Amino acid sequence: MERTVIYRDRQELQSADLNNSQEFARASLDHIVKDAIEAGKAYSGFSASKTSATEVTLSPGRLYAGGAVFARNEDIIVDMFNVLPLVTRKRVAIVTFGQEVETDIQPRDFLIDAQTGTTEPQSVAMENLRRAELSTVAGIEGPIPATRRPMPM
Repeated sequence: MERTVIYRDRQELQSADLNNSQEFARASLDHIVKDAIEAGKAYSGFSASKTSATEVTLSPGRLYAGGAVFARNEDIIVDMFNVLPLVTRKRVAIVTFGQEVETDIQPRDFLIDAQTGTTEPQSVAMENLRRAELSTVAGIEGPIPATRRPMPM
């Protein structure tokens, strides 16, 4: 790791110290991914299999984007009903993008008055997750759907 937080005996511990410990580790991992694996965008996993006439199931996978790693650790069912062609054929791309999501909402007590020790419960997110989101992009319907071809040089 490039940076660490120093903890000492009998020292006051603040939330920023704990958050920095995680942020420093995440930044170091982002640098390793960006420098050694992929600086642009790439993905691993997300294998597709047809599970019904209008559904595709994608396996778990990861998206690498600018050093950040976004993951989905469970199978994802993509409903293709709304992108089905009406008469002929259509090409459909399944795309992924990264999004940071706060999740795992739990009740926690917050100190309101230090003198009396009064606390007040609040429901707050306890996890920040980099999640790979998936979506479909449908092309134009036609007898032979158009594909992108490289421009001749």
